[in-house]
Amino acid sequence: MNGKTDGIQIWLWIGMGLLLVQIFLGGVTRLTGSGLSITRWDIVTGLIYPLNDQDWSVQFELYKKTPQYKQLNSDFQLQDFKFIFFWEYFHRLWARIMGLVFAVPFAWFLFRKSLHRREILQLVGLIFLAAWVAALGWIMVASGLVHRPWVHAVKLSLHLIFAVTTICFLLWIIVERSDHLEISSDRGLQKGVTMLAVLIFIQIFIGGMMAGMRAAIVAPDWPTIQGSWLPEGVFSLRAYSESVFNHYERSPEGPMIVQFWHRTVGYAIGLLACWLAVKMVRKYEGHWKISGMVLTLLILAQILLGVGTLVNSVGNIPLWWAVFHQITGIICLLYVLYLRWERFS
Repeated sequence: MNGKTDGIQIWLWIGMGLLLVQIFLGGVTRLTGSGLSITRWDIVTGLIYPLNDQDWSVQFELYKKTPQYKQLNSDFQLQDFKFIFFWEYFHRLWARIMGLVFAVPFAWFLFRKSLHRREILQLVGLIFLAAWVAALGWIMVASGLVHRPWVHAVKLSLHLIFAVTTICFLLWIIVERSDHLEISSDRGLQKGVTMLAVLIFIQIFIGGMMAGMRAAIVAPDWPTIQGSWLPEGVFSLRAYSESVFNHYERSPEGPMIVQFWHRTVGYAIGLLACWLAVKMVRKYEGHWKISGMVLTLLILAQILLGVGTLVNSVGNIPLWWAVFHQITGIICLLYVLYLRWERFS
């Protein structure tokens, strides 16, 4: 397909921006403990924000039935509830806005026959991915409405990683419709960029586990983990079956193991990114050299945000450090995939 800056391409880039904002809002929702404030998934009536004291009373009474209220927030007043309700409501509202912004132009482009068959199939696939993310979102919320006072860490990570998969798939559609820049035939760079993308993708999933377990709180020190380089149980299958994936609330063992792997994969990402950046800067000129520098700055910013989040997680996870750490990681992944698809195809 010929590259072009047409209405379709602009629409897709807008969708990319909306998705990034949605992931950002998801991070804020999680870190403020807002995700369980709305206990029902009302697609239509959920659009209406509580407008009077009676509406607020109904919502607050529903929340009082949740384990989160009973075990963690029993001292909440209505004003406290309104704060967490707002973030979850805004997160869900933004999802509805995204659906509207996508569906109406999509129908228009179909009516105008502006889309090729391949583009239609790609966009239908994108719709199914987005629907699956929404379904996982509710499965995640439901996991915190029965016994535990928070959502299950694995389900949170799955919700996050499929949201990231959706935005990566959208980027691929955009790149396919664009003119490719000067393509490199350097197989070493191609493999290195591919490996970097895989590592960042894995790291985002582990980051979701970190968030779900609030793992930074158990060891808010760096570079060691509670004074040790290798936490107990890292290479024990029992520790993973019991402490990582099941009963991670009962002991710090599981969160410390997850934190160890999050750090380790982060170091691997940093080293590989530096090697790729140095090779790009030394071997190429023009936009290649700039790409290497941008990659270096993005990875460096991500590492600094990660360390900053960790050392400030004393008793509580710092909201803005953690949110920007997450969104910068996703931007890093998108940039690396852009390099892979646009310049190493």
